[in-house]
Amino acid sequence: MTSHGTHDGPRLRIAICGKLAIEAEPQTVRERDFPARQGRRLWPYLVLERRRSVSRDELAEALWGDAPPDGWDPSLSALVSRLRAALQPVITIIPEVALTSDAGGYRLQLPSDVFIDFERARYGLHLAEAAIPNEDVTMALSEARVALEIGARGFLPGDGLPWIELRRRQLRDIQI
Repeated sequence: MTSHGTHDGPRLRIAICGKLAIEAEPQTVRERDFPARQGRRLWPYLVLERRRSVSRDELAEALWGDAPPDGWDPSLSALVSRLRAALQPVITIIPEVALTSDAGGYRLQLPSDVFIDFERARYGLHLAEAAIPNEDVTMALSEARVALEIGARGFLPGDGLPWIELRRRQLRDIQI
């Protein structure tokens, strides 16, 4: 089932809550396949910001906070290259997936029917709230459970950068 309730099923499923994963049957990219700690920060950031190009400076802050290392620019380029390599098995199956460079930044392109657990949690909460005025208790409970279970996985445990803390608060709000 897609995040919008059709029965076609998404061709691409992305988990950024709990353990990172990308599923494009029969391929799965697991958290251990992402390049280092910064790669595990870069991927969810790009997923959540995929509707726009993200500048290199913004990515440096997302990866290293207020104190990027000397020579962060080549490090970022190398990290993006390693992330592209990790995505290659998925790109082979779903060519709409791309991590492209543009004027001073990067943009992640994903198919429109992608399933992203973080967004599914938010959508589940929306569906649960919409079901309450209609007295559809079964729907409200079912969707609230989906949102609660995804939110309970957490977000980038062990990291404490401001954007990560913001996403954690959003997940906690969904759980509440």
